[in-house]
Amino acid sequence: MRVLIIGGTGNISAACTDEAMGKGYEVFHLNRGSRPEKEKPGVKLLKADIRDKGAVKAAIDNLTFDAIVQFLAFRPEHVEADMELFGGRTGQYVLISSCSAYKKPSLTPHITEETPLENPFWEYSRLKADCERVLTENAKDRGRAKAGAAAFPWTIVRPSHTYDDGWIPGYFKSASWGTAWRIMEGKELILPGDGQSL
Repeated sequence: MRVLIIGGTGNISAACTDEAMGKGYEVFHLNRGSRPEKEKPGVKLLKADIRDKGAVKAAIDNLTFDAIVQFLAFRPEHVEADMELFGGRTGQYVLISSCSAYKKPSLTPHITEETPLENPFWEYSRLKADCERVLTENAKDRGRAKAGAAAFPWTIVRPSHTYDDGWIPGYFKSASWGTAWRIMEGKELILPGDGQSL
C-alpha cells in the first residue's frame, strides 16, 4: 500500500507514520522539509509547501496513492485545493478533523456521528467543521466533474485528546505535565465541568 501523509512530523502524523511503516506500507511525507530531525528512516519526502499548488504538483509528479492523509487542512479552501490536486490520484482521502467541532455544549451525554457540528466558542473548531462540509457537500460531484475521474472518496477522522512522547494535553493549558504529575503522585485528577471533556 502506498500512503501519502501531508505533514508527517507532528504528534498525530508521526504516530500514524510509525504505524504505516510497521505494516510495511510505502510511506511518503509531503511537507516543507523544515523538521528533518523528525523525518523517519525509510519515508520518502516530497518537499513542497502544501499551500503552493505548483510546488505540490511538481513534487508529486505522476504519483498516485492508495490513501492520502491530510493533517494540515485548517480552512475550507485547503480541502478545496486538495480536491483539485488529488482528484483521481488516490483510492481514499482522509481528512484529519477534530472532535472539538462537535456542538458545544452537548445536548446529550454521548457524542455520535449524528451530533451536530457547531462549536461557537473556538474558531479552529468552526473552521474544521467547514472543512468537513466541503467534503460532504461537494466531493462526489467535483470528482465526477473532472473528465474521466472517479468520485473523490473520503473519510473524516475526529481525534480527541492526542499526545506523544513529549506532549501531553492539559486541561488548563495546551501542554501540561500537571496531569501526568498528579497521576504519578496518586492524586485525584482535576477535571473541568462535569468531566465529559474526556
